[in-house]
Parts: sequence; structure tokens; C-alpha cells
Amino acid sequence: MGFKVAVIYYSRSGRLVTLANVIAEGIRQVEGADVTVYRVKDPIVGDDYNAFDRGVLESPVATPEVVLQADCIVFGAPGRQGGVCCEMSFFPGFA
Repeated sequence: MGFKVAVIYYSRSGRLVTLANVIAEGIRQVEGADVTVYRVKDPIVGDDYNAFDRGVLESPVATPEVVLQADCIVFGAPGRQGGVCCEMSFFPGFA
């Protein structure tokens, strides 16, 4: 029986996007893994393509439903002042 994995990231640069995709590829090596990479929509900037590096906005937006339907969740976000960035903390259920 398969299991669903959601790799959810917030990033304005492409570095965490690359990391999220590498993690997803590793998880796909596990038999039965159904992996999807999602992004957290910026609560202030939204989807302004000028504010993000190329490729950041290509993943679908994560929703609370995605979290509820996943069997496993991998979160990734930059750290700021000893904690997770505020944009990720706005994601429902993360804070």
C-alpha cells in the first residue's frame, strides 16, 4: 500500500526549491511513496514574480487540505533569528 508525502517549502530564492526537489527525489526511491512538492504562498507579497527567483513559484501552493491528506510532511524554510521565517509561521497549522 502506498503513502502520500508532501514536501512543503517557503523560499524566495531557488536554493530551497532545489533542496526540496532533491529530498523529493530521494523519497521517491522508497517503494509506494507518492511525493509532491508544494510551496507556501507568501502572505504579503503573494505571487509577485518580481519578488522571487526563477522557479520558486512553479510548485503548487500548499493548503491545509494537503497537510491533512498527507501521511508524511517534510517542511523546509529559511531560519531567521533562531526560528523559522515568519512567512512559514503564517502557514495554517505550522506555528
